Amino acid sequence: MATLRCTSSILGLLERPARDHEIQSVPGIVEGQLFSTVPRTGGQQSSWKQRPLRADIERGIASLADGFCNRYGDVFDQQGRRLNNVSHKLRARRSHGWLKSTVKARRSPFVRPHEIDAPVLNLTASTAHMYFHWLFDVLPRIHIAREAGVERGRSLYVSTVKPFQKESLEALGLLDRTIDPDESAIIHAHDIATPVHQIAIGHLPPAWTVNYLRTELLSNLAITESRFGGRLYVSRNDADRRNIIDEEALINAVSPLGFEKIVPGELNMGEQAAAFANAEVIIGAHGSSLANLVFCRPKTTVVELFPHNYFDEGPYRVAQAVELDYYFVRARQVHRKDLPIEADYGIAVEDVIATLNLAGITR
Repeated sequence: MATLRCTSSILGLLERPARDHEIQSVPGIVEGQLFSTVPRTGGQQSSWKQRPLRADIERGIASLADGFCNRYGDVFDQQGRRLNNVSHKLRARRSHGWLKSTVKARRSPFVRPHEIDAPVLNLTASTAHMYFHWLFDVLPRIHIAREAGVERGRSLYVSTVKPFQKESLEALGLLDRTIDPDESAIIHAHDIATPVHQIAIGHLPPAWTVNYLRTELLSNLAITESRFGGRLYVSRNDADRRNIIDEEALINAVSPLGFEKIVPGELNMGEQAAAFANAEVIIGAHGSSLANLVFCRPKTTVVELFPHNYFDEGPYRVAQAVELDYYFVRARQVHRKDLPIEADYGIAVEDVIATLNLAGITR
């Protein structure tokens, strides 16, 4: 009966009270300082909102002698109680979340936990399918585990469905040790170590994550010579949200300065890293592709484009850690107040040109 209640709770069929769990701190895994400077812009919208650091997300290692994990980043104890401070969620934290998550994904919640008879390193995250969050949420958790001395000899419970997931795990020599959550949607094991780390609004990539990706991932990726030049316009036209309206007009305006269009989502990870490492100047709309700023050389000039009603300092935090020359352009205010934050938006060409001039990019 106890086992049935536990399984029912994990599957979302029975509400069980959630709880927090002990998280062991790891030396060197700490939050960095806030920005020392506010970036500049040549555009009309010059406001820059710096959010305070959040203290509700911890970093370290959580060990569980008997428990469960699912593909969405949830971690449960042996009684089926969700461990709130260990589970990985980008937004609101729920008491269990399994039923809602599976129904939303149009998958049956009536699944049996997959028994794992080996020590597990749990790396599942609610954001693992997003390139930026994969780089700065998921992969740095491997570094935490290694620093804590718990990575060796464990099977990695982590998604491998996206090409960039497979490519990066292969580069790190870990692909052959993975348990795919798409095949084992929920697992049960008697030794689970979960590296606890998350980036979110007000809890952005600290410098140690950047250093790890540059020293461990970049040095092991299969990188060839980039086929792109030194000035890149990074397009999001392979995405279904937050695209630049009339982007061709903007591209036509900057192409005489030597900019060429690149769509990182159409390239493998090695090609993306090579393009950004070779770049001297980058213009790009805010989005996951700017995670590749981590591969840039110091002093590379970056101009990030934002909607008028959406703002995220993540790429700027990365740019500061890599010592890039960072600028931004925000879309000019529109009068429609109910515009969704994921909507497409327009950028004034003259604001981009003025910002390039401010950065010394005039020819």
